[in-house]
Amino acid sequence: MFEPVYVANEQGPVQKGVWQTWNTLNGPGWWYTENFGSLGNKFNEFRPLSYYIGLFPNAKIVSWGVAPGLNIVTGQNSAGPPWQNFDGYVDNLVFNTSVYDFEPDAGFCSATIKRTWTATDHCGNSSQCVQTITVEDTTPPTITCPPNITVNADAGVCTAQVTLPAPAYLGDNCDPNATYTYWIGNTQIFSPHTFPTGTTQVTIKAKDACNNESSCTFNVTVNAYNELVVNVELRGVDTGGNYPQTLVRCITFELWDCDPLTGPAVVSKELTFTKQSANDPMVANNALVLVPCGEYNCITARDRRHTLRRTLDSPAFRIVGTQYVADFAAANKPLIGGNLNDDRWIDILDFGVFSWKFGTNYNTGNTDCNTPYPHADISGDGIVDTADFTFIQTYFLYGHEANCCGASGFRGEDETGPLTRVAVADLPRYGLEHLAVADLNGDGWIDEYDVAAFASGVVPQVPQTKPQVQIDGLMLSPVSVEAE
Repeated sequence: MFEPVYVANEQGPVQKGVWQTWNTLNGPGWWYTENFGSLGNKFNEFRPLSYYIGLFPNAKIVSWGVAPGLNIVTGQNSAGPPWQNFDGYVDNLVFNTSVYDFEPDAGFCSATIKRTWTATDHCGNSSQCVQTITVEDTTPPTITCPPNITVNADAGVCTAQVTLPAPAYLGDNCDPNATYTYWIGNTQIFSPHTFPTGTTQVTIKAKDACNNESSCTFNVTVNAYNELVVNVELRGVDTGGNYPQTLVRCITFELWDCDPLTGPAVVSKELTFTKQSANDPMVANNALVLVPCGEYNCITARDRRHTLRRTLDSPAFRIVGTQYVADFAAANKPLIGGNLNDDRWIDILDFGVFSWKFGTNYNTGNTDCNTPYPHADISGDGIVDTADFTFIQTYFLYGHEANCCGASGFRGEDETGPLTRVAVADLPRYGLEHLAVADLNGDGWIDEYDVAAFASGVVPQVPQTKPQVQIDGLMLSPVSVEAE
């Protein structure tokens, strides 16, 4: 639109007692602007007509219609003091034989103009008629919504409190202070607002001072997951490479609500562990895991291919802001390696699995959540060797920590104790004949004497070929297996 600007150094200085005029069609007193802005200089007077009407209620229109559009006399320079002796009235200003004048009730949103037309014949006879022109702001604001929002549910619930962003753009041809509100359907909402899981459409309605309205919509999506931030340590793991070392392992988390007892929600996540130096632990710090949304107060963690289970409850497992935090490292609960069959104990069966896979080169120590059983590289160097035996020897007969909430009937919970020896003759009964390679001294038993034999330098023979069968919570016959 075209906006009126009277510039003294181009239209001439203001003279006391003299009407100030300028050529509205050919002069430079009108500037074309496409948006509103601040009054910084004579080329940036970005103001709508309504602004001048509000500022100078007595302003008068002196031309209308053809280019450059609409001209008014305000009685003030754009950047100077009010004109002296200006009474706010323009009397009988004629432009193209027409007289224009605002009616006294001119306002912000509308104004009435009286245009008087005079017809004169060759004899001097004349007659007049008055044309009434009503100027109204009927243009709605222009509004652009922000991008769609996607968040995870807040910890402990399946909803999310979301701070709603302002419109990406909001402008109006007359009102620089157009307002906006948020709606879901016919209900007005306020920021921040709590949204359920799923996708909700939010409408932003914009309104200017003349009650012109427009709207736009955007979506808020809440995923049915809570964010869990974990710190996990792998005790004693060193890949043997240069520092800093990195190692990827799949960690399984099980989350429980103890009151009433519900769960577990089971989530496996590949974490990247880092060891900065020989004296530093192998840790995954501030790793983000998504878990099904819900209320939890206890959590367990284990590497199903390599470690025992650790259990964590309050205060090491807690809600911070909108996230669950489980700090196993700070609670001095590192994951202990050596449990190769994912039962409750590091025992003679794990030595059997180690012996079966001794010498295997996996080419990498990394595992993902699809790595099949067994994977006997505990140390993370990619090879099943004496470094892995050290874990079994050091933590022999160690067991899982107690499950969350005292829960029983869960993987290995009904076992009476770790297995200290098993008869080679009984292995086929359980499909474990491939573990016979662990009978290093050939006495028909896999027991502590074979562990001692390996420690003294005796190594297993070439591993036997056998389908890889997962052993979960195995209980062998007490006739041929001694339990400690």
